[in-house]
Amino acid sequence: MPFSMRNPTGTCPRCGAPRDREDQGYCRPCHAAYMRENRKRYSELSDEQRQKAIARAYARTYQRRGRLAQQPCEGCGGDDAQKHHDDYSQPLSVRWLCQSCHAAHHLGPVKRFSRLSLKEQAEALANDEFEFPSNRRA
Repeated sequence: MPFSMRNPTGTCPRCGAPRDREDQGYCRPCHAAYMRENRKRYSELSDEQRQKAIARAYARTYQRRGRLAQQPCEGCGGDDAQKHHDDYSQPLSVRWLCQSCHAAHHLGPVKRFSRLSLKEQAEALANDEFEFPSNRRA
């Protein structure tokens, strides 16, 4: 069983059985029991949450069946891209973004800018890479 920083003993902390999932804290039966106890029921989701869940499940099914092929990241060209829905009413219309580009997309320009080093901030300002609300051009 591979070493995990979360659980270095290789046993499930809930039942003590050997873990059967790589890099996971709980064994599969304990994880399933935890999720049954704590995950919201589908009927408890708001309309917006339900629409998002349906769109994600639909896209995941199409990807698993080979009808929706994973693409490289639209931002940086990386291979490990995630699905991003701009419109949940169109579940198969996805953008492929790596984890960092996906996070940057959701953070917005001000937070992305603040995460840069001072040198990177100076370069970004010099190259006019960020459009802030105060310096938008008509």
